[in-house]
Parts: sequence; structure tokens; C-alpha cells
Amino acid sequence: MASKQKRLDVKDGLVVVLLLVITVISMFTFFSTCKLCIQSDGFFHFSRAEEIYQNLRKGVPFTFIATHTFQQTGVGNFLFYPDVFLYPWALLRFIFKPVLAFYVWDSLFVFLTFVIGYFCMRDYSGDRLRSVLFSIIYGLGTYHIYLGQYNFVLGEFIAYTFLPLVVLGIYHVVFSDEKKWYLLAIGLALLTYSHVLSVYIMVLFSLTVMICALFFRTWINKKRIFAIVKAFGLYCALSAWIFVPFITDYIGKGIFTPKGGFLFLSSPQQMIERSFTPNVAVAMQSIGLVAMLTAFVGWFFVRRNKREIVTYVIGVSLLLMATTFVPYSRIENISWLTKILGVIQFPYRFLSLATLFLSITASLIVVMIIRRIGSNKISRFGILALCLGGIMVCYYSEQTPVVSRLTASTSKYLRSTKTPPASYQELINEAPGKIVNNQNYNNIFDYEVLFGQTDYYPERAFTIHPQWGSFAPRAFSTQRHVAYVNNVPTKVVPLEFPNKLSYILNLKKTATVDLPVIAYKNTKVYDNGKRIVRKESVRGTVEVHLAKGHHQVTACYVPSKMYYILLLLALFAWGALAINLLYSYRKDK
Repeated sequence: MASKQKRLDVKDGLVVVLLLVITVISMFTFFSTCKLCIQSDGFFHFSRAEEIYQNLRKGVPFTFIATHTFQQTGVGNFLFYPDVFLYPWALLRFIFKPVLAFYVWDSLFVFLTFVIGYFCMRDYSGDRLRSVLFSIIYGLGTYHIYLGQYNFVLGEFIAYTFLPLVVLGIYHVVFSDEKKWYLLAIGLALLTYSHVLSVYIMVLFSLTVMICALFFRTWINKKRIFAIVKAFGLYCALSAWIFVPFITDYIGKGIFTPKGGFLFLSSPQQMIERSFTPNVAVAMQSIGLVAMLTAFVGWFFVRRNKREIVTYVIGVSLLLMATTFVPYSRIENISWLTKILGVIQFPYRFLSLATLFLSITASLIVVMIIRRIGSNKISRFGILALCLGGIMVCYYSEQTPVVSRLTASTSKYLRSTKTPPASYQELINEAPGKIVNNQNYNNIFDYEVLFGQTDYYPERAFTIHPQWGSFAPRAFSTQRHVAYVNNVPTKVVPLEFPNKLSYILNLKKTATVDLPVIAYKNTKVYDNGKRIVRKESVRGTVEVHLAKGHHQVTACYVPSKMYYILLLLALFAWGALAINLLYSYRKDK
């Protein structure tokens, strides 16, 4: 193994420039089309970014509930689904046209994935060549393309960027330099800002690694325990503010979320076959050619290195966990185990971590081949160029289905409709797979969100109806802006403002009014500017009692003061951490 090079130098700067060039090359095709093809999860995340953008336009920096998008129901997915990294996207909307703004944002995270991967591997191996190869193999992974450019699963896409940092932090705390405990805290904090479920997966993974490590080595001592405690403390300081809405408005409040389970399972045979047939459209059942080849031949290259054996075995194990090799059908009969693993919902989510660990092994394999075959610098450079070319060919092969649907002459553009589809099936038939450009971009928000529209509604909104499928009639009436005045349905028009919705009502007599805006614990209601008492209706919306006359009723979300206090604590912690790391670096240098 090459000697470890800890200090940054000019060569690292050149590598970053190289990674920037590779980012531009890998994303150029998307930029050139100036089109998007919105898939299932895309409607959810594009609507969230749009809401933030609209609020920023009006000078409001915080977004808590949806008042411009998600059919203007005041749903609080911003409370319970992190949106920190959507802000750069929203800010880019002030500079670029909508489609270009998305692709610039998307490219920034691809580039950041390369850079974080490079420096994490450099810390782990001390080998600059291997670090470059790892960052490219991991950054161009099939599952990464699926998340960011095909199905727009953007929460996981962002989280994918920070997984190497978390894994490196675990490695140092348990096996290596416990003085680098802060890497684990930083990685988990950034993961929390991206995708809370990924944090859950990483906590399970970390605990599993720590427990398994007990059987092979004695790692528990005062220094490492103290390092874990410090990492947890710093993580809390950096992330506690994210969890405030969960405590105030979610836990014990009867809020609906997608049910757990084990869905979209594939067999090991399907995983192998589809990985050897590059196509990002089936990435839920594919880890890509490079990673699958690594899984097959990796043992031959790592068998003499204990550390690399562990990495390889973890990668293969995670790959198998994404398939029916694990008897999930039997696990479903074990209630306590289902409660733990069922939260993950889709076992193919293990492919992010599997890609990471198999990319570590793949980078070692390529480096070993280059150094064994190449007799001098020129020949080694030629082999490296050939390997990088092969990786890029695999990447473009995976990309083909995405690009094809953007450039096909038969592609249909998403039409405008101010009257969303009358049924769930009509929504499925109309929206997904349609082309969006800068001219029809806003049509996205005319439609109900295909997956996630009713996430974080109160559970009482759901009674299954055969005509509407998963859109229960109570939730459906809320989305249609139907108010109930003394139980009589009345269509109302919401007036949209950042984090609040207003309704104009002219009542001929005293009435109990059920308004079509979701009620959370911290939802406040004002009538003609004066705060009034409100209740939660039978469908989980705001219910008020109003006298005869003219009313402008405004429902708004006001977070707990603790939210802002802990946010200030997080900003202070980030600042102190940055100063401390800079001071330590200058001192070491």
C-alpha cells in the first residue's frame, strides 16, 4: 500500500479540476437537451423546490407548509422531510431558467460526490490514484444515476453524496484514528439535512459494524467510547433543530406516513442479469456492470489483505440484502424484526451502501492492474485512460434510456390543466414520462403529486374509496378546496402567502366552518387579523366557529421557539467547527 499522504497540495487541486471536467462531461448531454422527463418522485421534489423558491421571492427564508404547491393544502412535508439542500436549487432559479437551474444543481451534487469520495478515500488509503478512481466509480454508479437523473429520488440522491463521509467516520471511531470522531458527526448531520431515512439506515449499519467488530478485535476502550460520545454530542448540536417539528407536531399526533414493509424485491438472478445489461430504468434491480463484476472477481484481489476483505464482504452482503436472498417474506412474520427493518420499506435502498463498498474494492482492483501491467509512467497513464474510458462507456450506456426519452421525436409534453385528473388512475396515465421544458415547466404544479401528495396528512383523512384508490375522499375534498359550512360543502379559493393560507367568507348566519387546510399542533388561525380558537375537523383540517358577516380567515404555521434556538446553536456549532478545523490544519502544516 502506498504511504499515506495527509497534507493537501497542488496535486489535490488538479484532481478537483479533473473531477469538475468529468462532471461537465457526464452531465453535458442533459444540459444540451434543455428538457426534463418527470418521473414518479420528481413531482414531489420539484414541488418542494418550487415552494421554497416562491417564498424566497417574497422575502421569506423559511418554508414550513405548502401554500403554493401540493394543491395549496398547507401540508407540512417541509416539517418532516428535510429541505436544507433544496435551497441552493431554489436560489439558482433566480439566475437560470427552471430546467437549467435543476441541471446546475444536480451537477453540483454530482461534483460534490466526486470530491467527497476523493478526499475520503485519500484519508482511508493514502493513495491518490486509487482515490481518483474510487470517486469516479462511486460518483457514476448506476444507482446514483437512477436517483438523480432518472427517477428523481432526490432525497436519497443528496444523501448518497455524504455516505462516504459517514462510513469514514465509523471506520476511524471503531478501527483507526478516534481523534477524527468529528467526521462521523459531520457526515450524519449532512445526511440528516438530506434524508432522515438514510440516517436510520446508517445508524443500523453503524451499530451492526460495532457489534460485529467485537467478535474480531477489542475496540472498546475509554478513548473510543469518549470519541463516540463526542461525535453524538456534536451531531445533536448540528442536527437537533431538524427534529423539533417531529417532537412538536408528529409524535403521537396521528400523522400519516407511508407504511413499512418490503416492496419491489428482486431475486439474485434478476440482479445479476440486469446488472450485466446496462439500463438505469431497472436500477431498482441493478447495481451496474462495474459493481457486479467487482462482486464476482473481488475476492481474488483482496484475499491477502484483511482490511480489504472486510470491505469486500460488507459490499457483497449489502448487495444480497437488496434481493430475496434475505427471506423478507419470513421476516414479515416476525413483528419486532419487521418494526426495525420494515421502516426501510424498499430493500433496494441498500444499493447505495453496496455501491460504496464495492466501489472501494473496484478502485483497488484497477490500481493493482495498472501497477502490475504498467512498466513505466507512460504505460500506466495509458492503462488508466483506458480504464476511465471504460467507466465512462458504462455510464453512457446506463444513461441511454434517460437521454432517449428526452430526444425522441414522439415524446409528449406535459399539458397544462387547472383541473387535476378526476381519478388516481387518470393521474398515473397522464403525468409520468411526459417532457418538461422551460416553457411548460409550471405545468408540473397543476397536477397532484403522484407519490407523496398525501404524506403527512392526519390519519383521520384516510378512508379508502374504490373510485379514488389511495386518494381517500376526505383528503380528496381537501385537495379540491372544499370547505364545509355547517356541514354543507362549499368551494373556496385559497389566497396563498408564505406559510399561510387565507379564505374570504361571507356568512349569512353563525356557522362552524371546516376549511381545506391541514391542521397541525402549531397551526395558528386568525379571523380578520385577530387570533381565534380552532379545532381539528373530522378530516384533519382546520375547523373554526364564526359569527355572521365578512371574514378573512388565515391559517398559518408558527414553529416552536425551540426550533429557532436550536437552529442558532447549529449555526454556532458549524462556525466553531470550521474555525477549529482550520486552526488544526494550519497548526499541522
